[in-house]
Amino acid sequence: MTDGNFLPGNPVSIELFELDKLNEQANLDEAEEKT
Repeated sequence: MTDGNFLPGNPVSIELFELDKLNEQANLDEAEEKT
């Protein structure tokens, strides 16, 4: 995930990045449950 607002060391960007990773993991978990 890269966009103009993502700056290294920017707390907001880091927080969004962490949320993005959590959402991605949750989606993977859901996909496994449906299978």
